[in-house]
Amino acid sequence: MLPRSLYELLPYLYLVIGVVSGLSIESSLILAASLLLILAGLLTLFMRWNYREDRRRYNQERHQAAAGSRCRPQNDMRQGGDRRQRPAMHFPLTDTAGRLIRQERRHRERRGCNRHSLA
Repeated sequence: MLPRSLYELLPYLYLVIGVVSGLSIESSLILAASLLLILAGLLTLFMRWNYREDRRRYNQERHQAAAGSRCRPQNDMRQGGDRRQRPAMHFPLTDTAGRLIRQERRHRERRGCNRHSLA
């Protein structure tokens, strides 16, 4: 696993190495490789920015939704596409008699919330 500082620096290294090699070496093959390296750096920066923006927006929505509840929001580790394509559900899930479904009871107990804070 890469150190965080090196991980954050990689796209900029791709861009710098691509520009320097493209300007300093007079070869069409090196020029094509440097353009690919620049493209990889830009694509990596865009993908990281897009993911962080989605994550920030998601966390902000979770924080606003949980502002009135005593329960702390749990981190949702699903990928962005899965999270966006999930159909809307109403929580807590109850059966026809109005009792909480078993999984909801388990989550409620784990978070230490009372029955009224989930409604």
